[in-house]
Amino acid sequence: MPDIENIANDPTYDAQATAASKATIFVFIGTFLYMLYGTDISPGLIGGALFFIVGIFAVSLAISMPLMLIRMKCPKTSLIISTADVAITIVVTRWVYLLLFAT
Repeated sequence: MPDIENIANDPTYDAQATAASKATIFVFIGTFLYMLYGTDISPGLIGGALFFIVGIFAVSLAISMPLMLIRMKCPKTSLIISTADVAITIVVTRWVYLLLFAT
């Protein structure tokens, strides 16, 4: 298995990291829109905007980046990690949304 330094120096790392981050952000936006319009829980204008802005950066750094490093370190698990990325993003987004706004 390659170490993290070799992974970061890989010429395909930037492109793969960008694609993974965009996919995670897309899932976050979809989950946020579902929670916003598909449930009766309203975050309000300011709360919704803050949740959206902070959430985009948080899912990219806290979910996408670590899973991207795992995916590059163990390429055979790429499909499993991609599926986990989507599932974790949905679960965490929903959990934090409900935690903050379902009171």
